[in-house]
Amino acid sequence: MQSTGRALEFASGHIKADKTVVLAAVRTTLTAVKFACAKKDLNQDQDCWKASGLRGNEQQTYAQNEQATLSMQSTSTDYATNFAVFLKRNCYFRNFKTYNSSGETQRNKQLHLEKSKATNGFMIQVQDKWGLGDGQKIEMQMAQQAGVKIFRTMTASEDVDEHQLVVLEEAVKDWYKKGCKNMYMIEIQLR
Repeated sequence: MQSTGRALEFASGHIKADKTVVLAAVRTTLTAVKFACAKKDLNQDQDCWKASGLRGNEQQTYAQNEQATLSMQSTSTDYATNFAVFLKRNCYFRNFKTYNSSGETQRNKQLHLEKSKATNGFMIQVQDKWGLGDGQKIEMQMAQQAGVKIFRTMTASEDVDEHQLVVLEEAVKDWYKKGCKNMYMIEIQLR
């Protein structure tokens, strides 16, 4: 349950200093690593970061030639961070080289959208319960101008889990199955 990891924020110092507890917390709530004991450097511990999925950029080959662009709020929320990690862990989506556009220059975003277009890829736009950020609105316009398919996920929840990505996965698979002809944005309601 995700609340398990969030409880680390309110735990006593000796619990936040227990690496076993921190590892369990970050496996359920990926962003809980920020509440780990700083004195013992657990909030910077590589094992903790790898367990959360927030780090571990080892060289990877991808089964799909198509490239994806991920559009999230520029000030990352727990929801957006968890979404990105679950996307990376997903059996289907981890086969796509996915570029996270958060914090990048407009030129870099444009270059990656062009790669997505050239490879018959797509954009996943993560809209959390507060709506799209200003940067995401610009990214949407850039993707539309580049002719890149947009799959926008929407939610009223503050939590995301790997099971919610099944709806997104089915939508992307269906688009490929139908020959990638429909270039209109698809909005996908998650929980």
